[in-house]
Amino acid sequence: MNDPLRSLADLAATARREQAPEVDVSWRVGVRIAGLKVRSPDRPLLYVAAFSALTAVVAVLLAAPVLNTLKDPLALMIQAMNTIQ
Repeated sequence: MNDPLRSLADLAATARREQAPEVDVSWRVGVRIAGLKVRSPDRPLLYVAAFSALTAVVAVLLAAPVLNTLKDPLALMIQAMNTIQ
């Protein structure tokens, strides 16, 4: 009988005995990529950095009054009393 699974098992055994060639092409690939003058996509990163800096500035500007109030808890009460007068 010609069993397909047996044929597949024989093929797998033959493939396991094969030795892969030891060839290192990474250097040649790197040289070729360097020769292409490929630009890195730095513009989106620049936009993300600028937006992050802008967000940080806005957060500091909004947090400054809260920070001053937290440093002196009576300042808010005195400010409210001055508004009432």
